[in-house]
Amino acid sequence: MADSSLQHCHGNHIDNKCSQCQRLQETISELQRECEILRQANSTILQRQLDGEAEISRLKEENKSLQILFEEADKRGKYHDIVKKNRHWEYPVDETTLRSLLGFDSEDLVDMADITTKMRRGEVVNHIGPNPRPGYTGYSEGYLPHYKEFAKALIEYRHTIDYMDGEIFRFTLGDVELPEQVLDVLQDALQQTHCHELCFYHIFFSGDEYINFIAKCVQADSRLMSLTLNEVNFERDRDVETLCNVMNSIETLQYLNMSECESEQGGLQDIVFNMLKSKSLVKIDLKNINFGMYDLLPTDMTEFLSSNPSLKNLDMGGNRFNTQDIDYISNALRQNKTLRELNLRSNHGSDDWYYTLESVVFDCESLNGAYDSNHHCLLKISEISRTAMFNIYDDPVLNRRKKLYNILSTRNRQRENAACFEYDEIGIKHIPQILSMLKLFSEHHVDEEDGWQEVNEVCPLSIAFEIMRDWKMPELYNFNHI
Repeated sequence: MADSSLQHCHGNHIDNKCSQCQRLQETISELQRECEILRQANSTILQRQLDGEAEISRLKEENKSLQILFEEADKRGKYHDIVKKNRHWEYPVDETTLRSLLGFDSEDLVDMADITTKMRRGEVVNHIGPNPRPGYTGYSEGYLPHYKEFAKALIEYRHTIDYMDGEIFRFTLGDVELPEQVLDVLQDALQQTHCHELCFYHIFFSGDEYINFIAKCVQADSRLMSLTLNEVNFERDRDVETLCNVMNSIETLQYLNMSECESEQGGLQDIVFNMLKSKSLVKIDLKNINFGMYDLLPTDMTEFLSSNPSLKNLDMGGNRFNTQDIDYISNALRQNKTLRELNLRSNHGSDDWYYTLESVVFDCESLNGAYDSNHHCLLKISEISRTAMFNIYDDPVLNRRKKLYNILSTRNRQRENAACFEYDEIGIKHIPQILSMLKLFSEHHVDEEDGWQEVNEVCPLSIAFEIMRDWKMPELYNFNHI
């Protein structure tokens, strides 16, 4: 009886446990269903979020496109308003009156009046300037009203520049005498009119604000790609500091021309430092600054020039460099792989530094030396320098092939290739590479269009014949029978 009761209790206990397990299983299943519902809901929310972000991006792009269209329409509207308003605009003073006012000097005013009229009417004038006629122009009090008229037209002309997207507009001011009051008039106009190119050269001015005038015009020009400052004399330290600060703030500037500039304080060195450190300048012109005479060439030019990825063209002709300067330049060229052209003509150097520079772009002593030369930069030293023969292709691989083939050709005329191969310890296993190299490097030596061939280069067959006749033939014959 006792055993029966015990069994009954044990059975009830098991049933209770099973019931609990079943309920727990049901609870787990219910929770799993709820989790699945939540996952689906979360997936839906995430998808809606992604769709919303995509829609926001689409609307932003659409808004950007509409903004561009609105800006273009605004430019077009302002341009057509100017054209409509000034369609029949005439210069306030006719040509006959101008000539009678100032006699012979009025020729410049006639030209200024012509440009002013074209700008007022919205005609395309790519080269803008109050003095288009070459030759020096003096100043007379009678000129001021005409400069003011020119400045007004220039301010209105900014709408034409905005509308003519793709056109390059250049403003030039040079070979002219200008007082401060004229500079003030032109400065206000130039600060409102953004040209792509600014050129200032050989300006005689009364007053000490000429550099500030240039700096303010340059700094306000958001389109500026090219700046020319010829024959500018930096008389004060603050003039150099002003220009350096402006240059550091311009990110669009690609070309800078400072040929024939002067500095009594040696401040040009600071400007050169700034130019070489610029990451936007593609072309720099520093002709006739006399770096060598005044010891202005930066001693760490190697660091700047070798690490500047944007600079493609550097002109330093007529600077009277000394041997130390040439060493700096040579070291920079050995490391630089981006400079495309370097002009060092009219520096009146010695034969030693001619050889130093030539060996940088073409070390003709050995094939290895030629292979490791600079194959990117076209070096212009003199009219008769052989450096002009090399690095003429945009592809450095072609330039390297030309030099290597040139060495093989030169040696072939003296039947020296085999002896040089022996001296360089080129083994028999390199014969296939030598012949393959010969074929590859010879492809450039005759121009495809006119069949032109350089005087000191020979036909590929001549070099191949010399190599096969004089170099390693016994070894090659024995190797073939092993």
